[in-house]
Amino acid sequence: MKIGVLAFQGGVVEHIKHLESLNCEDVEVKKCEELDDISGIILPGGESTTIGKSLKKWGRSKN
Repeated sequence: MKIGVLAFQGGVVEHIKHLESLNCEDVEVKKCEELDDISGIILPGGESTTIGKSLKKWGRSKN
């Protein structure tokens, strides 16, 4: 299973390390194209407005 960690803000390294401890394949998601090849995504804590704007920009938000 390949899990992405949205890499716009802090907290990425901690999530990547945890995924590795679970033997999951991980990827730091920095580009829209990287969303197509993952089974799930972790959105590290932080500014939800920034995350929402990025998802809209990428055409991945229904709102």
